[in-house]
Amino acid sequence: WPSGKLFVEHGEAKTIFTGTLRVFEGPWQNGFEWFKENWRQNFDFSNYERPGHEKFDHMFLGVWSFIYDRNIYDAENNEWIIDEYLEKAKKEYDGFDQYVFWHSYNRVGTDPRDQFDLLQDLPGGIDGVKDFIATANAMGTKVYLPYNPWDKIRKRKNMYKRQAEDLGAVNADGLFLDTMGGGDNLFRQEVNKFDPSAQFLSEFRPD
Repeated sequence: WPSGKLFVEHGEAKTIFTGTLRVFEGPWQNGFEWFKENWRQNFDFSNYERPGHEKFDHMFLGVWSFIYDRNIYDAENNEWIIDEYLEKAKKEYDGFDQYVFWHSYNRVGTDPRDQFDLLQDLPGGIDGVKDFIATANAMGTKVYLPYNPWDKIRKRKNMYKRQAEDLGAVNADGLFLDTMGGGDNLFRQEVNKFDPSAQFLSEFRPD
């Protein structure tokens, strides 16, 4: 890289990069268009052609929240108030397209329960979370569960399978892949058993 230094001994050869050099005339967009088309020839776009992705691709505004946020949770009555929160958001800036339901971090690790146990222990249990998501969906907001690949407290054998089962149990619209740049095909296959249209949201730039 321009900011780095590379030392080459006498008689030694080093590979600077593997790729193609080409000269273009006109604006830089000419070169970029060629680069895109050249790169796309070897890329599998099938995951971007699944049901539901076109609508997802046009979503604009999302929110991320801990589950103990008083905007969505009434601690005195131990119940969800997501409808009140989304109604307020609708009035102020036309609402949210997406909502990331963050129930594990930073609670996980304080006891032997992992992210899957913590989901079941929320107000109303799995049915309560299912109602939360149904309410948000009815108001035009998609809800995503977080998946924490680093949560190995319970040493589960197949976390992909368990996460997919939870997604299906609560009818979540997809998963936020914490600390991940994408979801591998095995994960996708497990989720497809419950909802092929469920979306993966990666925290980092997709692989």
